[in-house]
This record gives sequence, structure tokens and C-alpha cells, in this order.
Amino acid sequence: MKKEQSNIQDTISEYEAKNKKEDKKQFKPFIIILIICFLVGIGVGKLSRIIENDLESIKEAMTHVEVALAYILPSLFLLINIVELIFVSVLVGKQEKRLKEWDGEDEEILDDIERKLDLPLNLTNVLQILGIFLFAACIHIDISVDKLHKENIFFWIVIIDFVASLIICTMSQKRMVNLVKVMNPEKNGSIFDVNFNKKWEESCDEAQKMLLYKASYRAFRVSNVMCCCLWVVCIITDFAFHTGLFPIAVVLLIWLVQVLAYSKEASRLERGGR
Repeated sequence: MKKEQSNIQDTISEYEAKNKKEDKKQFKPFIIILIICFLVGIGVGKLSRIIENDLESIKEAMTHVEVALAYILPSLFLLINIVELIFVSVLVGKQEKRLKEWDGEDEEILDDIERKLDLPLNLTNVLQILGIFLFAACIHIDISVDKLHKENIFFWIVIIDFVASLIICTMSQKRMVNLVKVMNPEKNGSIFDVNFNKKWEESCDEAQKMLLYKASYRAFRVSNVMCCCLWVVCIITDFAFHTGLFPIAVVLLIWLVQVLAYSKEASRLERGGR
């Protein structure tokens, strides 16, 4: 028993020595990064003070820009919807044609079709978020510039653009999901189902789930870095433009929810949850 305890203590000491060596190795780069961040922070702070002194002229310039955008954005929104509809339809239609011409033997063709669907899928995701931003931007301009009234045709163009954007994205994704389901009959879930993601995940095999989990963890790490960067940006803009605490609070709330959700789920799975 004493011998086993001695071995355990030796092992612990070995790991502690290893940790100290690793920490010592990474300490200098860590300090250098902190110093660089400190110097950059000082520089950005001074730059924000310079910007603050010219704040009135910047506001005046932004007013002219917003007036121009009040007329440009609705048309741009409509153009993006048209381009998305045509581009995605062509890309997905090409893969649908390849599937119909499939000889039923070469499995690599199916894999290639699924890979080729990544482009239109990512495109619809990006344009959906862009559409939400453009809608918010148009509403913001409507409030701040007072150029888009309900009696104005531009107001209705914005509303129609936003609804059309959601419909185009949803129907395009439905088309791609159904195409994947044809190639993989074991897949379940309708794009119109509120539990689509859960059902789709449950119908994946172990290899697909592992890819999904790795991608999700990668997205979690990237989101943490992005939230940290956005926090810095919000502080800088508050110094320069007096944007207030609300943007900072929103970023930190998203960051907090993400970290807590991850920790809770990891703890549940570690205890054997499903």
C-alpha cells in the first residue's frame, strides 16, 4: 500500500514538474502579447480621442451617407435577392441533374454532389444574415434620416425585400435538404420543422456526428475569439462615438450564454447524459 502511494506521489511530482516547465516556456510569449496589447490599446485610445475632436464633422458626413443609403439599400436588397435566386437555382439544379443521370454504382458521384452543395448552402446562410442586416439598416435609416415613410414606396420595397429574402433562403435550403435526403434515405427532418436540427442530427451516423461535433467545437472557439474582439471594438467606439454600454452588454450576454450553454452541455454529457 505504501509502495503504491509512493508511486502515486512520484507520478504527481513528475506531472507538476512537467506543468511548471511548460508554464515557464509559455510565460514569456504571454507577457510579450500582453505588452503588445497594452501598447495597441494606448494607440487606439489616442486615436479615439482624435476622432472625438472631429465628431461633429464625422456626424455631418454620416448624415449625407445615410441619406444616399436610404435610396440605395432597398434597391441593393432587391438585387441581392434576385442574384441569390438565380445563382442558387443554377447550382442546385446542376446537382439535381447529376443525380438523375447517376448510374447507381459510383458512390463517389454522390459524395461529390454533397460537396458541391456546400457552396449554395453557405451562400444562402450568408445572404440570409446579410438580408437581416440590410433590413435593420433600412429601418435605422428610416428612423434617423426620416426619408422612408410608410407612404413612400421605398418603405414597402424594404418590407417586400425582407420577406422575399426569408422565403428564398428557406425554399433554397429545403431544396438542398431534400436532395441530400434522396441520396441518404436514412436522413430525417423537414426544413419547416422547428426540431429539424435535432432530427437531422439523430439520423446521422457516428462518423457524421463526429464531424458535426468537431465543426461545432471549432465554431465555439472562433465565436469566443470573435466576442472578445467585438468587446474591444465596442469599448473603442464608446470612447470615440459615445455608443454607450448597450452594445457592450449585448456582446457580453451572447458570450456568457454561449460559454454557459457549452459548459452545461459538456457537464451533462460527462455524467452520461444523452
